[in-house]
Order: sequence, then structure tokens, then C-alpha cells
Amino acid sequence: MSDDLNQSSNAEETGGFFPNRPIWTPEIERKATVVADWVECELEGGHIWGIQRVGKSEFAKYLEQGLPSMLPATAVVIFEFLLMKPKTAEAVLKKCLLNLDSTAAPGRELPMIYSRVLGMIVAKCKALRARRVVLIIDELQNIPHELYPVFMSLASDVRKAGFVPHMLSIGQPEMKTTIDLAFQNNYLQMIGRFFQGMAIYHGLTIEDIGALLTNMEGEGLEFTTRHFPERARQGWSITELARPMEEAVTALLTEDNLTGTAARLPFAYLRPALNSMFFHLAADPQSVIDAAMAKAAMKKASLHKVLRHYVAR
Repeated sequence: MSDDLNQSSNAEETGGFFPNRPIWTPEIERKATVVADWVECELEGGHIWGIQRVGKSEFAKYLEQGLPSMLPATAVVIFEFLLMKPKTAEAVLKKCLLNLDSTAAPGRELPMIYSRVLGMIVAKCKALRARRVVLIIDELQNIPHELYPVFMSLASDVRKAGFVPHMLSIGQPEMKTTIDLAFQNNYLQMIGRFFQGMAIYHGLTIEDIGALLTNMEGEGLEFTTRHFPERARQGWSITELARPMEEAVTALLTEDNLTGTAARLPFAYLRPALNSMFFHLAADPQSVIDAAMAKAAMKKASLHKVLRHYVAR
């Protein structure tokens, strides 16, 4: 998936160093491959969970464009329930309408709201000439399992309309309680529709930093040429930040008595750290980022305060 979709362009830049869209990371690549396999094999549902700030919602947004490039004739619909805990089927479906960018009044009757949501999903599939549709439910932990039948019904009716559905749910670690409950009580419909496949979404390994920077750079020092033209003329590349960043992470682990553990770095903290380094490089054309400066940038982003939560023990 690390192709033109992942490279930043002048049109997408917002005046900063990152485009206004989710960007490719090695973990996105790994989990997109898992999801593509689930969809291609026609598993009815899969669940991906991970701790906060590792980039799960960005992963969902990335799939919206990236998955159809991996599996042609595939539509993706995202239903996002951040900061919302619906209590009724009507509340779930009204939120789904908002996610589908419906500007029409939803109506008051449940069948009418349901019909509108289903109709918009089917219309999107037809417009894209899709054979499959992936219904992504982000922040599933906010939805009581008693309301899961709403999505089961949508998937069933999408299938009746001639499309192959896959329900991909994304949630926080507390989903483990719901999943354990489903298996302990033999809720076979729930297991088969939501948890046929399961995977954990991690942060980035130390080794992933280099791959991330390489992808950001693009072909022919594209990123460096755009943002640091003088450095590019001297043959320098942002990929040279990988080593000091790796050394900085190792130093932070040592300071926190986490030597020997494998860090899984949250991109929500790496991104501002990278921005800090980029701004420093732009302000002083003669400056060099070493491990100490990389560590300072990571501390500015407060990575050191949470790092112990992002290690494999």
C-alpha cells in the first residue's frame, strides 16, 4: 500500500509538514493486509483492538481509500462513535446517517431511519460498482452489545441487496470483556458476525521509524526538496533522522528502567516530535539533529511520560 496514495503532494499540504489526511505507517500496512485477507476470504466480521493513541481511527480512515486499491470492487463505509454512547437503535442509526453525510431530516420512525441508512450504503456500493462492502464500526466499546443486532441487520440486508458485507469493528482494550462474555455464553451470532477474525493494533517498533521516514520522503528526496531545498541539494534526506530517533527512544527506555523491552511507539506522540525536529531544521539550515535533540523533541511531545504504557512486556 505504500504507493502514490501514501506520498504527500503540494495540493494536500496545509502549510505544515504533514498532509491533512492519514499517512502510511508500517503498522497500517500490517493490519491492512490482515483486513484485506479477512475480506477476501469472506469472513463476516473481524475486530481490531488496541490501546489509546496508537492510531486506530487513522487506520480506519486510511482503509477507506487504501482498501479498494488492495481489493478492487470494494466499498468502505465508516461509522464512528467517538465520545458517544448510544442507548437505543434510533441513536445508533442517526449517528450512522451523520457518518454517511446525510443532510436530510432522519425522521422519527425506526424503520424509516433504518431504510435511509441501508439505502445510502447500497447507493454507495452501486456508485462504485462494488461487489464487497466493508462496514467499519469505530469505537465499538461505546456501543452496548444489546445494540449489535442493528449492524447485524444492516449486514444481512446489504447481502440481500447483492453485495458481500464484512463488519470490521475497532475498539479499546475494554472490548476484551465483551468478547470474553460472547465466548463464555456461546453468543454464536455475535461471535460469527463481529469476532470471526481478531487482531491487535500496535504502535510502531523502533525499526519502523526508518520505514516511516522513507515513505514520507518519497521518490528522489521529494519531501526534503520541498521543505529543506538547501539540504536536499547537499544530498541530505529526512531518512537520516532514523538513527538519532532510534537512539533517543532507547535512551528514554533506559531512563525509565525499561531496558530490554520492545517499544511500540504511538504515532500521536511521534508526529509532534517529528514536527519539532522539522521546525528546528527549517529555522537553522546549519543544524544537525543528534540523539540528544531527538530525545528533547520526544520529551516536548511528552512521550517519556507515557512510554511505559507502550512497551511489550
